[in-house]
Amino acid sequence: MQLSGAWSAKVVATFPSRERRWCRQYAVSEGQQERARGIACRQGDHWHIVVQAASRHAPTPDGAHLPAGEDDPVDSYANEIMGGKSTLGIEDEEQLIRNEHWRRAP
Repeated sequence: MQLSGAWSAKVVATFPSRERRWCRQYAVSEGQQERARGIACRQGDHWHIVVQAASRHAPTPDGAHLPAGEDDPVDSYANEIMGGKSTLGIEDEEQLIRNEHWRRAP
């Protein structure tokens, strides 16, 4: 999905949370460079960002790197709220959107 100028967002995964809400993990890029990753969960008729962090692949202003072994906050949060549930495949996600099942709890 095109955001603005060279910025775009791409859905990485869709999954039901323990709280019975639909959630999506996404990546935000500028051109070909991934800049951030996050998770947004459905709440009523809207998506709410619940966690977002700079991508490990994004260059830092001072050229520093993240320490080895540092946990990715987005992946950690996804594992926490998924509760062992799996992500949807592309066809299942398309059917979910087409049938407007976003409005129902998973």
